[in-house]
Amino acid sequence: MAQVCGNCQGEVVVENVDDGSFVKIPVRVMEMTAGSGCAVEEDGLVALETCTVQSGDFKRIRRLGRMQGDLTEVCVQREPEELTRQTKPLCYDFVTYSAGACLLEIHRFPSLNSVGRIRIGISLDDGPIRIAESFSNDEWRGNWKKNVLHNVDRLYLNLPVEKPGRHRISVWAVNRYFAFSRMVLYTGPRKENSLAGIRGTQPLPAECNLTDWCEHFYGSCRLKPRPVYYSEVPGGGRQPDSLAVSCRVVQAKEYAAQVEPGWYLQRGQSVFAEEEGVVRIDAAAVLAQSAYAWCESGESAALFMEEGIVAGAEKPGELWRHCGSESFGRSGLAMYIRKPVRSRQTETAPGLHYRFQCEGGPYTLWMLSKFNVQGEDSYGIGVDDKTLPQEELYGNGGLWRYEAEQIYRWVPAARMQLSAGEHVLHVYALASGMRYDRFYLTKGMELPPTDEAWGRQRYGNAGNITESGAEGYEKWYLPMIESAMRKYAL
Repeated sequence: MAQVCGNCQGEVVVENVDDGSFVKIPVRVMEMTAGSGCAVEEDGLVALETCTVQSGDFKRIRRLGRMQGDLTEVCVQREPEELTRQTKPLCYDFVTYSAGACLLEIHRFPSLNSVGRIRIGISLDDGPIRIAESFSNDEWRGNWKKNVLHNVDRLYLNLPVEKPGRHRISVWAVNRYFAFSRMVLYTGPRKENSLAGIRGTQPLPAECNLTDWCEHFYGSCRLKPRPVYYSEVPGGGRQPDSLAVSCRVVQAKEYAAQVEPGWYLQRGQSVFAEEEGVVRIDAAAVLAQSAYAWCESGESAALFMEEGIVAGAEKPGELWRHCGSESFGRSGLAMYIRKPVRSRQTETAPGLHYRFQCEGGPYTLWMLSKFNVQGEDSYGIGVDDKTLPQEELYGNGGLWRYEAEQIYRWVPAARMQLSAGEHVLHVYALASGMRYDRFYLTKGMELPPTDEAWGRQRYGNAGNITESGAEGYEKWYLPMIESAMRKYAL
């Protein structure tokens, strides 16, 4: 192998052998004068993983770190004024190639201390010791719920790096049981990440068929498909919350056929046409960014501060991200916005747009979506550049109920009168976090089909409902839809 000098630049070319397209990735070979185990700035950040404990004030808990690695925990109790230069901190050396105001993000293990405080001391080089404190020290305090969902409590400090070169962050023990898995120093704009930083070569794991091994060790166990949830009220209005489960629950009999991600790109290359009185739309078809399915970041979406972080301006469509969903046998994709966004005006909010053809008449728009916490559930609906009033939407444009958190649920989002011909459906995200999976526009009074029935051409039995489920549907759900239709004179 040829010798490569340090501090050289070049590029790695990744080619798609199917169509000949390629992507060039700039790389730099850095001379590691910083020494072994010293983190180095890359792509606008420095990732500081749990290191060997050199202080009696800390202990290392193996394999308990978030995503990977170990956990470092404080094992003494001090007040900030008791910290002196004679106290031995935990030290992290790193090298930066830039200077200026940097943001330090601490990935704290989300432990609780309901009768005390959760603090840690941080200093850069010979600078003063600054205190980072978590206010999520008990259930429902601070960002406790978000921390539990993400398995991390992110704490932030602004640190000024005066010049490029080698630096040291010192971590000072304050409160017992404060534990963290890593720190990330952003020399540029903050990025969502779970990176491990530069740690030498990273060989691929040995090939192993885990499925066969698990079946041999544990025995064969085939889980049923996840149940399908339908909202309890077909009309508008926000209903009072309760601990009782009010969703209609239907158990599918089998998993649906799976699809490849490229299927969504093909699906977005043609108009969504009405078949048998329904129009079926898979939300991730907007990945095609075509004349038939596209997404936009919104013109004046109000980006707000969360934990001191401000989301930057986005180009059209770049605010939206795709993620895995439960559709197509758990191989499907859903669309969502990850950055903290809240919009006060529906017309200028980030949107998903779909061009469809219909035969005309009264339609019910069902929406399959998921949100994790209250505040992510706000949405808007429009047709042909005209937004529907929020009071005409299901839940007045809000889906939150305690029982509806963290599940994909079908809701009859809106009812609309459409003329025959081509239209454009607009779905607006008034807040970030909610995941949009499917839309089902129907003239009938049936429930949207379950996953394995989605690809069928006929939906007369509302999916794959068991005999007892169909019986309950006729007795319970159908009269509610008919009542709503009489109310709106449709």
